[in-house]
Amino acid sequence: MTRQAATQAIEKAPPAEARLTLRNYVMSKEVVARLRDVASKYMQPDEIARCVLVAASRTPRIAECTQDSILRCMMEAAQLGIRPGGALGRGWLIPRWNGKIRAYELSFDPGWRGLSDIARRSKLVRRIEARVVHQLDVFQVIEGTDPKLVHEPYDGGDDPGDVRASYAVAFFEGGDTQFEVVWRRDLEKIEAASSSKDDKGNVVGPWRDWYDEMARKSAVRRLCKHLPTDEELEYALEVSTRAEMPPTETTQLPEAPPEKSRTAALADKIKSNAAPSSEPASASPDPSLDVGDDPAGLGPQP
Repeated sequence: MTRQAATQAIEKAPPAEARLTLRNYVMSKEVVARLRDVASKYMQPDEIARCVLVAASRTPRIAECTQDSILRCMMEAAQLGIRPGGALGRGWLIPRWNGKIRAYELSFDPGWRGLSDIARRSKLVRRIEARVVHQLDVFQVIEGTDPKLVHEPYDGGDDPGDVRASYAVAFFEGGDTQFEVVWRRDLEKIEAASSSKDDKGNVVGPWRDWYDEMARKSAVRRLCKHLPTDEELEYALEVSTRAEMPPTETTQLPEAPPEKSRTAALADKIKSNAAPSSEPASASPDPSLDVGDDPAGLGPQP
């Protein structure tokens, strides 16, 4: 589906004046039809609607957001094939106060696991792992012609200290690796630039509630900029950037990514020439990708 067609699909969405309840709105035939127009093969419209409702049960303020912004987030999640507000943090739904229109708007922010899933779809990246480094950890980074990263987490009984860095490592199918480190000074700058506030000026969102997860995401996001070119991944980074930008007076309409990235198209062509009758590889997420644990059992949903 073209970007123009996706924009037209949103413009035909049910008017905000209808004031439907959140459940009626996200499950309405009109919204489901718009999602079906742009959804990737990785997510179905009804799945996205259920995810939004579950997220709203944990964060009631989602139901107070403008319907245009809710639809925008649902369409971005559908296009990218990332589960919004899920327990594993593949994508966050963040209510943000927009002082220009005096209302809450919903933002969809792909998490580090969501970005990793998209990077793996190119079949060039085997997996991506991300970690945070604490003050008492042994951590060594060597740059140059023979880069090296060593991390030995502190295993003592007391607190390991504050986070002093985060890093992400990409493992390629050929056996090579690439890593990216984000030091504390840069994490603080990223947090200050992207932290959301409510109508009373209080800081809200995942940087307050899930600092470690956001620190990991910052490293993965930087790493993704150096991975093999893929238009779907580039679009995911655009969505992530848009989620952290200051609110505007009008809701920005999402644009659909290309139907298939250049990398995926080339991979399919090679596979077709080598084995015309073979079945396409499964696109199911790799369980081994989930290297982080959620002690609260709710995931990084603000």
